[in-house]
Amino acid sequence: YGCNYVRADVDAFTGKWICLDDTSNILYGYTGKGGACAVPGGDTMPAAIPRVTSALMARMTSSLNGQAVLFPIWAYVERDAGGLSLLGRVPGVYLSNATAKGFAVGSTFAIGADSYMVFPNFVVKKVT
Repeated sequence: YGCNYVRADVDAFTGKWICLDDTSNILYGYTGKGGACAVPGGDTMPAAIPRVTSALMARMTSSLNGQAVLFPIWAYVERDAGGLSLLGRVPGVYLSNATAKGFAVGSTFAIGADSYMVFPNFVVKKVT
């Protein structure tokens, strides 16, 4: 079931939503153009894109100060000629293992002047 969508113009597919989950079934959210992102989940990610493994996810906390490490989320999209191309970075959302390392869901923490809210497996930069 598709839960990640982005609106983008890619090749002949213009002005439409692209499902970033591993599905080609319209009943599960396929829109006519597929894609992927480097976030671990229930779907099998294409081998052609870099991805975050569970081993890396387990180590995404600083041993120096216990601070959550924020890893950018990159989106890729299928091309008409085959393969995948980088579409861009998801702004303001970062992959993180903060909840596995003692941060409560819904809590906030600061890095410099920026504030972030914690969700399971990711954090979101708060806009003030």
